[in-house]
Amino acid sequence: MELFKLAPNGGFTDEDLPVKPQQRGEQHILASINGKSCPPFWTATKINLFCISQWKVLAPVLSVATERQYNHDFELGRILPFTKRYEAEGDRGAFGQVHKYEIHPDHLVDAEHRVRYQYVAVKGIQPRNEQDRQAMIRGWEHEASILQKMNALRQEHIVRFLTAFRHGDKGREDHYLMFEWADGGNLLNLWKVNRRQTPRLVRAAIEQLLGLASALCHAHCPETGPKFRHGDLKPANILWFKDNDKLGTLKIADWGLAKGHNVATELRTNKTSTEYGTRRYEPPEEETGEGFVVWLLYGPIELRRFNSNIRSEYSESPPFYQTTTNSQGTKVARVHDAAVQWMDHMAKDPRCQTGQTAIGSLLELVRTRLLVVKLPRRLGTSQDLSGSSPTWLSQPSRPSGAHIGIRTPPSTAADLLFPPRQDIPGVVLHHAEQDESPPLPESLRPLSPESIQGMGDLKSGQGGHGRALSDELLRSIEDIFLEADADHHHYWLPDTPGQLALPPGPDGAVGDDGLEEAEDAPQRGTQSSGFSKRLPSSTAGGLTVPQHERIDYGSAELDNTWARLVENRFAAEAMASTKTRFGPEPTATSKLCQVCQAFRNGLWQPAFSRTYELSYLEAAAQANSCDLCGLFWRSCQRLAITQVSTVLLEREGSFLKMNSMTEPALSILRSPDLNTSIDGSIQVGFPNTTDGLHADMMQFEMIRNWLSHCDEHHTCHPQTAPNHLPTRLIAVGGPSDPEVRLVETGATSLPLKSPPRWLALSHQWGPPPHFMTTPATLASHRREIPLSALPGTFRDAVRVARGLGCPYLWIDSLCIVQGPGGDFNSEAKRMEQVYSGAWCVLAVSMEGEGGDGEGFLYDGTEAGGGGGSRRKRKGADYVAMRQEGALGQFYICEGVDDFGGHVLEGELSRRGWVLQERALARRTVFFTGWQMYWECGIGVRCETGFILMDARQGEKILRCQDLFKRYSRLALTNTYDRPLAIDGLQSRILSALSSSGGFGVLDEGDRKRGLLRRSLLWYRDPGTPRLQRIVFPAHRAISAVPSWSWMAYTGGIDYITPDFNHVEWADVQSPWSGGSDPAGNNALVAEANEYDASRAKLGEAMLIFDIPEQASPTGTCVVLGKHKGSLLRSYVLLVREKGHRDQDGRKIFERVGAGYLPPSRCVGGQTEKVAIY
Repeated sequence: MELFKLAPNGGFTDEDLPVKPQQRGEQHILASINGKSCPPFWTATKINLFCISQWKVLAPVLSVATERQYNHDFELGRILPFTKRYEAEGDRGAFGQVHKYEIHPDHLVDAEHRVRYQYVAVKGIQPRNEQDRQAMIRGWEHEASILQKMNALRQEHIVRFLTAFRHGDKGREDHYLMFEWADGGNLLNLWKVNRRQTPRLVRAAIEQLLGLASALCHAHCPETGPKFRHGDLKPANILWFKDNDKLGTLKIADWGLAKGHNVATELRTNKTSTEYGTRRYEPPEEETGEGFVVWLLYGPIELRRFNSNIRSEYSESPPFYQTTTNSQGTKVARVHDAAVQWMDHMAKDPRCQTGQTAIGSLLELVRTRLLVVKLPRRLGTSQDLSGSSPTWLSQPSRPSGAHIGIRTPPSTAADLLFPPRQDIPGVVLHHAEQDESPPLPESLRPLSPESIQGMGDLKSGQGGHGRALSDELLRSIEDIFLEADADHHHYWLPDTPGQLALPPGPDGAVGDDGLEEAEDAPQRGTQSSGFSKRLPSSTAGGLTVPQHERIDYGSAELDNTWARLVENRFAAEAMASTKTRFGPEPTATSKLCQVCQAFRNGLWQPAFSRTYELSYLEAAAQANSCDLCGLFWRSCQRLAITQVSTVLLEREGSFLKMNSMTEPALSILRSPDLNTSIDGSIQVGFPNTTDGLHADMMQFEMIRNWLSHCDEHHTCHPQTAPNHLPTRLIAVGGPSDPEVRLVETGATSLPLKSPPRWLALSHQWGPPPHFMTTPATLASHRREIPLSALPGTFRDAVRVARGLGCPYLWIDSLCIVQGPGGDFNSEAKRMEQVYSGAWCVLAVSMEGEGGDGEGFLYDGTEAGGGGGSRRKRKGADYVAMRQEGALGQFYICEGVDDFGGHVLEGELSRRGWVLQERALARRTVFFTGWQMYWECGIGVRCETGFILMDARQGEKILRCQDLFKRYSRLALTNTYDRPLAIDGLQSRILSALSSSGGFGVLDEGDRKRGLLRRSLLWYRDPGTPRLQRIVFPAHRAISAVPSWSWMAYTGGIDYITPDFNHVEWADVQSPWSGGSDPAGNNALVAEANEYDASRAKLGEAMLIFDIPEQASPTGTCVVLGKHKGSLLRSYVLLVREKGHRDQDGRKIFERVGAGYLPPSRCVGGQTEKVAIY
C-alpha cells in the first residue's frame, strides 16, 4: 500500500482502476510507482498478474440505460455485482432464460428515478446452436435498442429497462438484458388469484387496462423518433407488479419482436418479419378484455374453464376465431362459437348492464368493437404523412383525460393484436379516415383485404362495425373509467340478490373441468394448422362438444427465404490469397459530409441506427458532395422509397436495413485487419472481388479456394468408380493449346491411372444452329475441335477447366451424339453419373443469356483475352471508408447477394433439365450477371464472403421441430389419433420442403442428409416422466407406427439440435429413400454398434431413454452423425433387439432412446447392418 501512495498525482486510487494491460513502448502506471525499491517491485510478470487478477475483486457499478449509453462490456474474469441468483423464478423462452437476481444496491445507479434496486430480472440471450449465435447477437442488439427507446417514453405501464451487458472474451461473449423485477409474475398469475369481487377491484382492473392502452399509444406515436409495434403482446408478456393494498400495476414487457418504423404502415409495401423471439399470431385484446370480464365476474376457475371451452383439442392457447371453407372455396371467418355463447350468457348477468355498469360497458366494447372479424377499410396507419408531429401532441388534452393525466394519441392499436395469421382474418386497427388527406400514389395505396398475400380469399362471416380504431378504443376505455365517481360502487359492481348460473361445460357440468394443461402453459411458435377443432353443438343452453369440425387453417408459412451468415475464417484466407496474387484492396474514400462522418464513427455501436432526410440525401447526391449520401440516395431509388420524407438506416449485424424492410438494403464488409468491438459479426470481404484487369484469373482463384475448402472440410466431393464414368469427355489440353478433342472413356488408349476429374457444364442451348456432335462429326471431334470454332460459353468453360487444372470437361451437346443415329436415349439415363460424379458443375445463369455464343466470364479489358467473352460485369455500388486512427478499412456496398433472384429465378432455372442437374450436382459454381455463387451440401457461398443458407436447411427445420414439439404436448381424446390429427399439416410441411417422409420424420434424400437424421434425433421431454407406446386399432387408417417415430408414443418430445454445417451424417436408409412402401415396410436400415456410456467423462455424454426403466449404460446404438471439428460427439439412436429377423435376414431392433456420446471411447465393437421397426 505504501507503494501505491507514491504514485504521481496524489497516489494510486480506485479512480485508476481497472488497470489496462502493458502496451509495447509505454511505461505502465504500476511501473511508475516502483519508487526507489531495488530490485523494482512491479515487474512485467507482476503487472500482467495484477491485470488478470484485478477482476476477481473489482465489481463494476452499473448505470441504468440512457439515450446515449445502454450497454456495458465486461471481461470474462470480472465479477458482477450480484449477491444471489434465485432458481426457477424466471420464465424460459425460445431463446433465453430469465432469472431473479439480488444485486448490491450501490452497484446499480438510476440517476433519473433515484430508485435503489434490491432485485432485478436478468435475461440471458442464448443461441440454440453456434449458427444461431449471429441471429442471437442481432436480437440482443435490437432488443436493447428498443428497450432504451421505451425508457425514453417514461411510461409507467412499460417495464423499466435497466441495462444491457456482455460478459466474456471478445467474440465469445454471453449477452444479457436487465429489467426491474416483477414480483407478481404476469397477467396469467394475476388471473389465478381468487380475489373477492369488490367495486374497488373492478375499478382498479379497468384503470390498468387504460394505462396499458395509453402506453401502447405512446409507443406507436412518440413525440420524436420511430413508431413501434410490440409484435408479441399477450397476457404472458404483461407483467404484474404487486401492491399490498391494491391490484398492483400491469406493465408491458418483452419488446424483443418490436418493430420500429419511421413511415406510416400503409406506405410500407414489404412484408414484416420477426426474428429471434416467440410468435403467436392471434389478436390478444379479446383474450385480455374478455379474460378480465370472466375473471371479474366468476373468478380464476371459471376463466380456466372458459379457455378450455374455446381451445382447440390440439392447440395450446385459446383461438378466438374459426375459419371454414364454403362450397365456393372461399374461407369464411367467424368468432369462435363458444366465445359468442359465453358473451351472450354474461350479457344477461345483472352486473353486465351496458352503460349502467363498468363490466357491462367493457363487455360491450369487447363483443362489438374488439372481438369482431370484419376488416376496416384501410390496412395500415392513417396518420399525417408530412413528417410533422402528430396533431394530438400539440392539442390540449380532453378534460376527462386531464383528470387522470393520460394523453390519447390517435395512433393505431395494432399492438393490441398480433401480426395477422394466415388462418384468421388479417385484423388490424386503424384510426379514422381523414378526407382531406391527399391521395396516395397508385403504387403505394394499401392492398384490399382480398389481395393480402397469404390470406387467400378470406371473408368475414359477420356484418356490422369493423374492429375499433385505436383512438376509439382508448377513448372508450377512458369513458368507461370516467363514467362514475370513485365512490359510485353500484356502477363498478352492483349489489345483486344473486347471479345467473354459470355456463355448463362440455360435459354439462359446472365448475372446473379438470383440464390437464393450464392456459398459462408456455406458448411457443405459430399455432399449428390443419388440426381438428372442437365446436359447440346445437344443443340448447349448453356448450357441449359431441362432434368435430375439420377447419382449414391454411398452409404453414415456410417461405423460401435465405439466411445470410457471416463466415470469416475462410473469407480471410481467400481474401489474403487474392490480395497476394492480384494486388491491394480498394482505397478508402475521405469524401464524407459531417453527418456521414458521424455515421462512420458510430457504426459499430450496438443496434446502431440513423435517420436521414430524403431531401438531404438527394441534394448531396446531385451535388456529388458526399460519397455515402450518394450511395444511400441511389439505394432509396433502387428500392422505390423516395416518396417518404425520411429514411431510417439500421445496422443488423453485417447489414443495413432501410425503413425496416425485410431484406437488407446494403451490406457491410471489412478487411481482415480492421479491429472493432464486433469483429465476429462483420463479414470479411471485398466488394466486386473479381473485377479489374485480372478478372478471369481472380475468378479462377476464387473457385480454387472454394474447391479446396470443400475438399478439406466437407464430404461433398465426388467419389467416382471407374465403371461410372461418362461415355465421352472433352480433353481440354494445355493453357496455350489451340484446340480440344473428344475422348472415349472406355478406350484403352485413354491414360486413366485413376478415375479422372471432369467439370460438367449446365447451360441454355438457345436458338439454333447449335454446335454439337453428330454421327457425321464424331470422328473429326475425336481428332480435334478448334477452340476458335466453339461458341463463347464453351470456350469459357474450357478456360475455367484449364485455369483450375482440371483435364476434362463434359458438355451435353458435344459428349452426347445428337440427332438421328445418335445415342441420346441411352446417354440420358447416365445423367446421374455425369452430374453427381463431376468434380464441379459450371452453371451459366446469365440475364438475357440467349444461347452459347455470349460466354460467361468477365474481363477487365474490352475484349476477352484468349478468345473469351466480352461481358461487362454489373458491379456493386459501394463506398470504402476508414475510421479515424483505424488500421483496416470497411465498405458499405449495395446488397447483391441474391441467389434466389439471380439463380433460382434466373434464365437457366427456366430450362427443364436444370432442376435435375442442380439436384444431382454435389458442387456447383453459378455464373450470374452480378457475381459467382458456390453451392455445395453446406449452403451457398457468395463472392462477398457471406454464406446463404436456405431456410429449408436451417430455420425451416427448426420451425418444423417446434411445431412437432408443441403438438406432442397436446392431449387427444383417442391417443391412436396422434398421427392422423396432424396428417394435413404434415402433408403441407412435406410439400413446402419438397421432401418425402411421414410419421413426423422428414427425408430430403441422400444429397441433403441432415433433414432425415435431425428428424430422428428426438427425445423424451424432461417434463414427461415416460413415453407410453400407443396401441393402434387394426381398423384405423394408420394402424402401425414404427418405434423410431415419436407418433408411436404419448408424451412430449424435444430435439437434439447439432450445429448446422458441422456434422458428417451417416448412411441411413429410410422407408422413402429405400423405395419401400411406408404403409407396409416401415424399417430404418442402418449400421449398429455397441456403446458403453460409463467410459465418458463428465459432460461428454447425454442419453435419454423413452422409458426410464429401460435405461442402461451399455447396449446397442445407431450412429446418425459425427460432429466435425474439436467437438468429439456422435449423435445416436439407442436401440434394442427384438429377437427375430426380417425377410432379408437382418436382425430386427426397436428404438428405446436417443442422445450423444464421445465416439472414440464409448462407441465401437463389431458393426452390423440392422432393421429398426
